[in-house]
Amino acid sequence: MKVIFTQNIAGTAKKNDIKEVSNGYAANFLFPKGLAKVATPEAIKKAEEAKANAVAKKEELKENAKEVGKKLSGLKIVFKEKVGDNGHLYGAIAEKDIIEKVEKEAKVELAKKNIKMEKHIKELGEHEVEIKISSEVSVKIKIIIEEEK
Repeated sequence: MKVIFTQNIAGTAKKNDIKEVSNGYAANFLFPKGLAKVATPEAIKKAEEAKANAVAKKEELKENAKEVGKKLSGLKIVFKEKVGDNGHLYGAIAEKDIIEKVEKEAKVELAKKNIKMEKHIKELGEHEVEIKISSEVSVKIKIIIEEEK
């Protein structure tokens, strides 16, 4: 029996895949759980269109990620912060601080999950932070912390 999968099933098929399966597997497992539907000519056409749209959208997202990566590549952000006697900052530079500065200086919106930091920055100097835009695009930016006078 030919079916169209309506959801991803690990190791079996992805959404909108058209596959031949046994009648028992389809009737007893796939159909009752809503994981697949019968592959009629009309449904096959719709599934193929949906698959093509998904591929086009994925390519568009990939191109957008590359453009954002180019914008951020080589970016240097300067923070002027109050420093204690020991040379440490009174506060710390966290992901939200970096997001605000990047939005202001590079006009790029980021989420906290995009910024990969082991810990918050608490010392003067130059620090490197990775910005992961997508699974394929990642750039490093420089964060420069100077003493506020």
